[in-house]
Amino acid sequence: MKWYLKIGFFICLTGMLLAQSLTRLEQILNEQTLRLQQQHAISDSLEKALQKQTNLLEKEKNRTEPNKEKIKSLMAEIVELSRQLDRSRQQETTLQAALEKTRQSLEAQYEHKIDSLQSVLQSGHFVGERTELEQELLRYQEKRLAISPPLPGLHFDPRKIIEINPDAARDSTERLIYTDYLQNALEEVQQHLDQLKLLRRDYLAAWQLRRRTRNFVDDVTSDGHLTLMRATPSRNLSLRDAENENFTSLKTSMPDFPSLSPSQTQSILFLYDQLEPKNRWHTLLVENEQPTLNPEEYLNLLDRTIRKLQHYREVIARKLERTEKTP
Repeated sequence: MKWYLKIGFFICLTGMLLAQSLTRLEQILNEQTLRLQQQHAISDSLEKALQKQTNLLEKEKNRTEPNKEKIKSLMAEIVELSRQLDRSRQQETTLQAALEKTRQSLEAQYEHKIDSLQSVLQSGHFVGERTELEQELLRYQEKRLAISPPLPGLHFDPRKIIEINPDAARDSTERLIYTDYLQNALEEVQQHLDQLKLLRRDYLAAWQLRRRTRNFVDDVTSDGHLTLMRATPSRNLSLRDAENENFTSLKTSMPDFPSLSPSQTQSILFLYDQLEPKNRWHTLLVENEQPTLNPEEYLNLLDRTIRKLQHYREVIARKLERTEKTP
């Protein structure tokens, strides 16, 4: 076999294996997500049962003449429920760790696929239509967005950052406490900024590519002379009719903007609510378990959150400088 045929065969085989690997990882992630949801439901059920028995125990204890046997029975049930709940929570933790490992592996493969497609598009050397490659790129960008983990809330109180005055430290111990608190907060702010900027980049790229594709479809369906997509006409359709049918189907099946999981949107709304209480999205966060935003609103939310975090980063950095200068 000639060398270039061997290379071509190797490339095809690698692509097939990568596709199989991606499909398998996606299946595993879906299965792990389902198991985690089921385990979480079990934990919630146990927690409610535990709370119910605890209330009954308190009620019995507060009676004028409490029934000792009933109290003993309730306490035994509470102990057993507590054990079951602890085991369930431990299983949740194990499942969450396994899910996160799978998510990271899948994200790395999506990243590799996206980089490869972008390189091919930028080079201009490819077989077939550019629109088809862009559609594949969009598909992987949205897949990566869909598995992005929810952003955790801040572990520090933003109001406390504003209130801290390093100059008012009474001694070196208090100054050390201030410094440690500010350094931890600065690291957390930077981590959130890095995640938000990456999320904004990915979302904006997917949205812009989706808009370009929709505009392309609009142009093609309005001009019957353009035949830029492959079509397999049915017996009752001409080639042009089949092409228009393909484009119309593509346009209809394509939403106006990339989809995000409600948990991602909710986590960013919650983060911004920590930074800016009672903001314009506060009602949406409070009243909706699965909040959704259109692209302009979502990008606006990301931009506002990024600016707020940058503000806090500057404030924290200045206060840390003062702790270093204070004798």
